[in-house]
This record gives sequence, structure tokens and C-alpha cells, in this order.
Amino acid sequence: MKKQLVVGALSTLIATSVFADDRVLISPHLTGEEFVLACTASPDLSEGMASFFLGECRGAVSAATDAMELEQLAFNLPRHFCPPQDAVTKDLVGVVVGYIAARPDRKGDPAALLIRSALDKAYPCKK
Repeated sequence: MKKQLVVGALSTLIATSVFADDRVLISPHLTGEEFVLACTASPDLSEGMASFFLGECRGAVSAATDAMELEQLAFNLPRHFCPPQDAVTKDLVGVVVGYIAARPDRKGDPAALLIRSALDKAYPCKK
């Protein structure tokens, strides 16, 4: 059952709508570049569209962190990252966008991998 939950959570990252140029695409793997585009949607977009892309961005972070937590529980693994208790999704998004911006050579990597790497680096767990 736990493994099924992990697979289900991870599959939410596979069918994510992303922003590219002036169109919405369905991408099997949201890339770091697509993630940043969604998170930094142009102010020229309508309020509804800007909100949509911000939701996509926050949703990708929430899905990735949920998948990491499920993986941890299902396989009895140590925590991947330990953010402050008052951290909210918006904070995590900022960390990930900054991480990707500082590594332009990795912008084609899957966003889920970059989210994990960014949060692991920003919020290491004390051992």
C-alpha cells in the first residue's frame, strides 16, 4: 500500500501543465526552465493566468515534497530536508528558483530532481 502511494504521488509530477512561450503544454517531465517560467510568470499575463502559473509552480513543489515524505515513510528512509517550522510553500519555491537560477547548466534537468536538490542543500537535516 505504501509503495502504491509513492507511485501515485510521483505520477502527479509526470502530467504537469507548464508554461512555455505563449502556450500551455503538457510535459511528461517538468524541466527546471519550465518550472522557473511558471514561478516567474510575466506580469503582462492576465491576473487569472498569472495565478494559474503560480499555482502550477507551488503545486510542483508541494507534489515533490509530498512524494519525498511518502518515499521516506514507505521505505523507512531518513528525511531529505528539514526546513524551519515556519517555512511555507512560497519560501520553498523561492529557494528552488534561486537554486535553478544559480545553475543555468541544469535548467533542462527534471524539476522534481532540482526541487529535491535545492531543498536538500538549503535545509539539511541535523544528524
